[in-house]
Amino acid sequence: MSAEPALHTPPRTLTMYSTPWCGYCRRLEGQLERAGIEFVVVDIEQHPEAEQIVMAVNRGNQTVPTVVFPNGTALTNPSVAQVREALAEDLPGHDADPAHAEHVDAEPVHAEPVHAEPVDAGPVHAQPRSPL
Repeated sequence: MSAEPALHTPPRTLTMYSTPWCGYCRRLEGQLERAGIEFVVVDIEQHPEAEQIVMAVNRGNQTVPTVVFPNGTALTNPSVAQVREALAEDLPGHDADPAHAEHVDAEPVHAEPVHAEPVDAGPVHAQPRSPL
């Protein structure tokens, strides 16, 4: 894993959009490392264009972790099993079933800076969470 890469990562690289304070992001990061899955982390608070990518994937919400796969699909707060499954579907010679991709809530996105009008997501309210 490399911290704070450029937003334009190689096409075969898994990208996890994150924030420093996100406990779910830290958990997924550790799981990906233990699973030996290579990835890069992009802090959406430091890269406004990354924030726009996350909002495009999550209907205007800044929900992290958002994982973008080399084939352009994305998952929000996935388990490591969902990440493995999505990566396996992207292997050459594997016929990915689009209906199945919808099952894991994957949506095609382009991991490039998004030049879109700002989205008004409304007020954000913090919800108390149980300890992990």
